[in-house]
Amino acid sequence: KNRWVDMDASDPVRNPAAAFAFGAMFDLPDDALVIVASDGHLGALSYGIAWGIKNPMTGQRIMPRDNMDVVAVTWLRQEWFRENVEDRYGQEGRIRLGAKTDDLADTVCETISLNLPHRPVYLDLKTVQMLREAGREPETGYGVQLMPVVSAD
Repeated sequence: KNRWVDMDASDPVRNPAAAFAFGAMFDLPDDALVIVASDGHLGALSYGIAWGIKNPMTGQRIMPRDNMDVVAVTWLRQEWFRENVEDRYGQEGRIRLGAKTDDLADTVCETISLNLPHRPVYLDLKTVQMLREAGREPETGYGVQLMPVVSAD
């Protein structure tokens, strides 16, 4: 039986995705770029950004955030994603992509470096761990759900 997830669920035990998205989006600046390696984080944040999100415990609501972007780490090397971003925003637009390299960590770090001067960048823990395992050490601040990037390796 398929179970559809209701992002406005009133029971936080039933809906950890809504609780995560609300907690993550609550403190994010409007123009943030979020890079995630977790499909669960990608889905929950994409929904919250597009439709808004309701805190399943308190009922407080965050409205849709049209000027925020969430990107999956693996998309950074996909031609379809790169073409879509360039068509929509141009090369120096809202999302600036690093060179597509064989080393995913290099592509992620370059993307972070290109975006930091004009917008805040946040990573999920899985992305930070992937970069560290590749020998990269992005400087991050403290975050409960997502970590703000201070500088790329």
